[in-house]
Amino acid sequence: MHGKSDSASRTHYDRFSNTIWVIKGATVKQYLDYQELVESREAATKAKKQSNVSIGIAIFALIVSSILGLASLYSTQDVNVIEDKTKVERLEKENQRLNEDLYKAEMMLDAYKSDTTIVTVAQAIEKQKNGFI
Repeated sequence: MHGKSDSASRTHYDRFSNTIWVIKGATVKQYLDYQELVESREAATKAKKQSNVSIGIAIFALIVSSILGLASLYSTQDVNVIEDKTKVERLEKENQRLNEDLYKAEMMLDAYKSDTTIVTVAQAIEKQKNGFI
């Protein structure tokens, strides 16, 4: 019985599929609307899956960030400060040498000012002797 029904079904299917069909305009519009509906449902399903993955990644990143932040709060490190006095001593010597140079420069400037004053007084006396003043 199966053999007859299969061959009969096959014959009906072949006759149906080989027949030329004409679709009215309203039916074509309904078919296109149906195709758009199917495509939009597929796109919505795909978008929902992608958004769920994105939300999952964001939640994972937030959790990892929080865990690492808490871990860094509870972890401590010992810091040993090693004082290098050689650099400080070298800077102090340099400072002392610069102070001595500054003192020498001030002394030379005072000597120059006093020499200039002596020269100016001597010039004034000379002018007074010559009768210019």
